[in-house]
Amino acid sequence: MNKLRVAISSPHDKNLYSLLVAKICHDDPEIELVGVCCLKVFSFKRISFEVKRLGPRLIQKILNKYLYKSKDALADGFSVLIDDYNLKEDSLKKFCKNINVNLSKISDPNDLNSINFLSYAKPDVIVSIGSIILKDVFISIPSLGVLNVHKGILPDYRGMGVTEWPLLHSVKEEKAKLGVTSHLIERGVDTGPILAVKHLNLKDLTCIDDVEPRYLKITIEAMQEGLNSAKKGFNSQTPQLDDEGKQYFELHHRLRDAVDIRLNKYFHGKK
Repeated sequence: MNKLRVAISSPHDKNLYSLLVAKICHDDPEIELVGVCCLKVFSFKRISFEVKRLGPRLIQKILNKYLYKSKDALADGFSVLIDDYNLKEDSLKKFCKNINVNLSKISDPNDLNSINFLSYAKPDVIVSIGSIILKDVFISIPSLGVLNVHKGILPDYRGMGVTEWPLLHSVKEEKAKLGVTSHLIERGVDTGPILAVKHLNLKDLTCIDDVEPRYLKITIEAMQEGLNSAKKGFNSQTPQLDDEGKQYFELHHRLRDAVDIRLNKYFHGKK
C-alpha cells in the first residue's frame, strides 16, 4: 500500500500547530512527510501582508509574541499538547533536520520558490496553515487537494474574527457557534468542501486564557480527521453551497472590547 504523501505550508518556523502536524505525519506509518515550507519572518512581502491585514494591531501582536511572557493557563495548555504528542523540537528547521525532510524558507506561498519546491515534492496533500489566500497554481499542485482547518464553524462563519462574531451574535456564551472546520481549499474564502467539524464548548473552560490552547487541541483533532479522510481519497465530504454562510472580517476594536467584557463576566460568574 502506498503511503499518503503530505507536504506542509507553515506561517513560520516556530509555529506550534505546524510542528504538531509535522510530528503527527511523521509518526503515522501510512503517511510520508515529503516537504515543509515556511514563511520568512522578516520578508518584505510578509511584513506588507501583516500591515495590510492587522494595521495598528500588528505592533500589539509583536509585543505579545516576543516581549510579553505567556500566561500560565496558556503555557500549561500548550505544554500538555507537547507532552501528549511527545514533541521534542521547538522549530520546524530542527524537526526537519532530525528526520531528514527538506525545508524551504519562502516569502509567499504563492511565489515561484514555493510552487517549485512543493511541485518537486509531488505531494498527494498539502496541509495549509495560515490565513493567506492561495492561488490556483498552488491549489493545483497536490493530486488530492489542499487541506486546511478553519478556526470557525463553516459555512456559518467564513473569513476572520470568527471567534468574536459568534459571541456577539449569541444570547448566551455557551450557545455560541465556536469551533473549527477541516475542509479542502478552493478559490474563494473558506468555501471548499467540509470534511469535519469540531465544536468548542465554553462550559469546559475556566478562564479566558484557557480558550486558545483548547482551540489548538480541537484544531489538531480536526486535522487528524482530515488526514484520515485523505487516506481514503476524501471520499466523504460535504460541499458548501454558494448561498450558505457569510464571510466576516476583523472586528473594530470597540466590538472586540465588548467581547472581552462579556467573557470576563461569563467566567467570573462561574466562580
